[in-house]
Amino acid sequence: MTFALSQLSPIDPINAYLGADSNASPEQILALRKQWGLDKSFIEQFFHWIESLSSGDFGRSHLYKAPVIEVISNAFKNSFFLMIISWILSGIIGYILGAIAAFKKIQR
Repeated sequence: MTFALSQLSPIDPINAYLGADSNASPEQILALRKQWGLDKSFIEQFFHWIESLSSGDFGRSHLYKAPVIEVISNAFKNSFFLMIISWILSGIIGYILGAIAAFKKIQR
């Protein structure tokens, strides 16, 4: 599904990467298409994607210029840290608010 959605997207990945006001020549754009494998057929791209994915190769992020697994790993660590902090804070705040609500109910 991920591959199909990325292929059916109306956004050209090369133009998105270069930006709208790029000064890249048509030859440079073609070289980039070849480097990224976008010059191959849909089927060839799909099987290359499946082969890479099954071997654990998630590719390189063109935006961060790093392996995608590293980008995901860093984002996961940060997200996990935020989740733990929010879980602890919500537990503390929830406990305090629950105690206050119970205390008020007892006083009635």
